[in-house]
Amino acid sequence: MDIGKWGRMRLEYIKSNKKALYSALFLDGDLIPKMAEFNKSCEQMQETMTSQMMEKRQITEQLKKKDQMLWVQEMNNIRDIIEEYITREMIYN
Repeated sequence: MDIGKWGRMRLEYIKSNKKALYSALFLDGDLIPKMAEFNKSCEQMQETMTSQMMEKRQITEQLKKKDQMLWVQEMNNIRDIIEEYITREMIYN
């Protein structure tokens, strides 16, 4: 089962910082399924937040056609903001 980027990050965090939780999940056999579920949840959050931020900032396909560099810059900014949020609020919490 693939646990994805967010699942791997969370796994490393709990393995290093929340040893009791890690041990409990490992011994119950829930570690990998929980990390896969966590990854899926983070990916869904990322998609939702991306579309909301694109709408709020008016990042559209028309902008992409008109000014590709601005569109790429805005999309990279959105990605970075969301990744920082998920890392801070979901991974290290």
